[in-house]
Amino acid sequence: EMFLLCSNLDSIVIPKGVKKIEMAMFDRCYNLKSVILPESITELDTYAFIECYSLSTITIPANVRKIGSMVFEDCRNLTSFYCCVEDPQEIEMGEDVFNRINEECILYVPQGCAQAYRGDERWNAFSDIREMGVTQVEPVSRQAAVPVEYYNLSGSKQTGLQQGINIIRYNDGKVRKVIQ
Repeated sequence: EMFLLCSNLDSIVIPKGVKKIEMAMFDRCYNLKSVILPESITELDTYAFIECYSLSTITIPANVRKIGSMVFEDCRNLTSFYCCVEDPQEIEMGEDVFNRINEECILYVPQGCAQAYRGDERWNAFSDIREMGVTQVEPVSRQAAVPVEYYNLSGSKQTGLQQGINIIRYNDGKVRKVIQ
């Protein structure tokens, strides 16, 4: 419940090495639009992203083997869901994982895997399942945002990333919280 009801959180990059998104970690983060999960993630625990109304896209890394109950329930603005796991049977899934998500959300799966996902009733929330190809890759900005200032949670300026939660201001004006 680290970020439970954190209404100011709009994006987060989970650091490499993190293996699990804990229970209710982002529960009711209503303004959370962007989450970047590292390849090291193997589990999304129950309620991890429940009621993240602003979340529009998410990519599930290939190493995920467990998605708990109601993880994406009420993610009403989810329009693109990328799942990099080739065989949906490799994922242990709880109940109501995708309850009340956007009906028009598109599920993107690895090349050659769409039929396996269509045949797995746990993914029935998605009426549109497509295989990822070159055209489905999200565009990469030519000029990636660069961190210009670092702060701790009490607002004190830091010289760089510190252990724990960091607040980073980028040259494009965006501010993000990052766990180190």
